[in-house]
Amino acid sequence: KEIKNFLIQINFWYCFFKDQNIKIHLNSDEYSLSNVVRQIALNKLGGCSIGKCRSSPRKIEGDWFAYYPNDIFFTWGEDSTEGLIKSKNYFKSLIISGYPYQEKKYMSEDIDKIKKSFRNKGVKFSILISDGSHGKNENDIHQLFPSSSMSEFLNSFLSWLIEDKELGIIIKSKKPGLIDDLVEIQENLAKVKKTGRCVVIDKFGIEPKKFSDIVDFSVGASVDIPTSVIQIAIKGQRGIIYDFSNLSSIEKKLYGWGSNKTIFKNLNVLIEKLKDFKAGKAEKNLGDWSDNINYYDSFCDDKGGQRIGEYISDLKLYFDKGHTLNETIMYANSNFKKKWGQDKLKLLEK
Repeated sequence: KEIKNFLIQINFWYCFFKDQNIKIHLNSDEYSLSNVVRQIALNKLGGCSIGKCRSSPRKIEGDWFAYYPNDIFFTWGEDSTEGLIKSKNYFKSLIISGYPYQEKKYMSEDIDKIKKSFRNKGVKFSILISDGSHGKNENDIHQLFPSSSMSEFLNSFLSWLIEDKELGIIIKSKKPGLIDDLVEIQENLAKVKKTGRCVVIDKFGIEPKKFSDIVDFSVGASVDIPTSVIQIAIKGQRGIIYDFSNLSSIEKKLYGWGSNKTIFKNLNVLIEKLKDFKAGKAEKNLGDWSDNINYYDSFCDDKGGQRIGEYISDLKLYFDKGHTLNETIMYANSNFKKKWGQDKLKLLEK
């Protein structure tokens, strides 16, 4: 029965792509059977699928295996490229385009309102906190950041705010309702909200980086490397990672230059460093990624989406002339290499 359903889905997408004369499919899904179904249908028609990096991949062999059954996949820089190579997905081409998601011009009034409110409340030092998904990890194979540890992480900042009348905090929760599940922080959270110096953004689809311009530091916590901090660092703002999971064995480069500067295993040390910085006693390079940011975004020019668009235009041009899939990809790859460099493209066809 399952095989029959699988074949029916392949037939549906095969007919859809054929009837609509689709040879190029931009695939935004991650880790789903529908990815495989559509990829098989496209391959039968001589078409190709395109994916792009949304989250910072871990550098673990076989991690995220089969998440992205795409012919062509775009990454931000060497960091995400290294992780995707180790993932063992079967890309024909892995291409460094730079960070592709342009800043959207919305919420400026809300952001200005927070900034003005903090100023009126006497805030002289502010922190943006982005939390990752958390859970009790009782019955799920996919382990999340433990809820008890997330409560400890947030309470450390909330307690500091209660003590320090010059501190302001913005908390950007990953998903609506997640922060409400943290019973251990509710008492402190209620106290700090009354001060007017703590704002909780509990809406889906709003990226933490939107608020990074109006704070002194951004701090992210996740079971792996929080993508929000990488995005904030690419913007040129100060960002710090609380590495609860201790990823030092697989994030050797980051730990090599950023240990206790941009990434911390010890929460108490992290808090003390921030307090010292506020008091003018800590290193001025705390949270500063600028000397190493090209490893995470090879271009840092906000034109990653434009490069992807130009590549897709080359694909379409050659498909429209009746060329095969391999000929079309070779043409687009050649143009990309000529314009942006040989090192920006990895051929991984098995």
